[in-house]
Amino acid sequence: MSNPIHATPIVIPPEAQIPTQPSYNPLAATAQFKSPELLTYIELNIKAGIDLKWCNDTLLNWSKNVPALINRIPWVLDYLLVETEKYNHSCALALRNLAQDPEFTKSLAIHPRSREILSDILLKYENNEHKVDGELLGYTVDIIEAISSYFAPAPKDDATVLVLIRLFLANSNRALLIAMMRSFSRVLVRSSTSGEDCSFNLSDGAIWDNVTSFLLTNDQELIITSLDLLYQFTLAGPTRIATLLSSQQREEVIKTGLVNLLIYQLPVDTHPLSLSNLQPLRLVKRSKPAKPVKAPVLSGDLEDYIMSLSEPLRASTWLRCTYRAVAPSEVTQISLWKSYESQFEKSDIKMLAAVDFIKNVSKAFTGACAMIVNLDDGGRKFIIKGIEPRHEPVDVLTAEREANAGPLADSDSDSLLTGLELKASQEPIAPYIAPEILNEVNLSTVGLLNVLIGSNVGKESFKSVKGDIWHRVSIVPALAGELSDALKNLDL
Repeated sequence: MSNPIHATPIVIPPEAQIPTQPSYNPLAATAQFKSPELLTYIELNIKAGIDLKWCNDTLLNWSKNVPALINRIPWVLDYLLVETEKYNHSCALALRNLAQDPEFTKSLAIHPRSREILSDILLKYENNEHKVDGELLGYTVDIIEAISSYFAPAPKDDATVLVLIRLFLANSNRALLIAMMRSFSRVLVRSSTSGEDCSFNLSDGAIWDNVTSFLLTNDQELIITSLDLLYQFTLAGPTRIATLLSSQQREEVIKTGLVNLLIYQLPVDTHPLSLSNLQPLRLVKRSKPAKPVKAPVLSGDLEDYIMSLSEPLRASTWLRCTYRAVAPSEVTQISLWKSYESQFEKSDIKMLAAVDFIKNVSKAFTGACAMIVNLDDGGRKFIIKGIEPRHEPVDVLTAEREANAGPLADSDSDSLLTGLELKASQEPIAPYIAPEILNEVNLSTVGLLNVLIGSNVGKESFKSVKGDIWHRVSIVPALAGELSDALKNLDL
């Protein structure tokens, strides 16, 4: 009987094993391979039609994070274009990301099929073919914007320009409008007025109605893009300017918009001539000042006159001019004496003694009297009841008239005060400091105005807003130097 046969497991050495499929995570795959090796692996997979989703995801990741790894590889450009033609969103986005690199953009622009593929996508979107959605349209328009400088000036009836114009007139998406206007600006570079290039197609008034309407928005990027396109279109000379201003409504929009954009987002709200931002008048709240604690000091003619009097008339007159009779009020005898003493002690005249001065108060004011007030702590306070210091001294006649009229019932009933508390005063207005630095919108507006007013048709058009332009210059003097050519032309 033969020996039984036992199966022996076959052990495959690691170097001979078929590698398992990598994860769809591009970052994890990058960690498994060195980049050049992984790039070769991706190329082989693409040629074999294996694991294409992972390949596309990896290329997309690299286009965003390490574009330098693939932006010089010819087969990458070919592959992304072919896949974009098949409406592959990941590849279209990767192509759009790589188009931000100047070297890649140049290769893309001169590729024999790039414009054909991109224009075909635009046409299919225009024809509502379901395979081309808004997302793919956005990527395509961004790519065209990136390469448009390489075929400027675009020829007359250029297929890409024509479909862009139709989409521009039919679209309201902000990002698309901005990208399209930037493309128009670039294809107009070095264009002429002969009518043999794309400027012929871009002379449609409907285009400029849309573009100029954006000058009235508050969207800075939209405004700057519109200004750049208007500048590039009118740079060729009077013929284009006449085309732009041929519509009366569009002409008024341009004049209004440009005048206002001269001071766009500049801090001019506090300018006194800015009637739209006129600061409100705010009056300081008026109230009676606090009761003074000592008599006001005499000066000038009133002091000279009282100094010429003899005692006790001098003391009585001084009391009436610097104090007033108010029934419920009181002052301490020491404060009264100190005020009298400080007024006359530096002169050579003989002053009343303190006792005689206090007795004289009741002669100056009929209702006033000296009193002693017992305090809670057992002390005593010597006061003069029935008078209080004035805010400011009054003349002798006024003082005598008040004294003869008798004491006031309270401090607030005095109609013969100097009136300090009755004077109206305004809160200070914020000072105006003219801005010295112009922003991008202001500078772009200045550049366009210089071009427009540099032509006869533009000069005649803007004469009606000459005063408005000078008004802006008065608010922001930094505009004067930038607008010097335009201002000179308006004065001719």
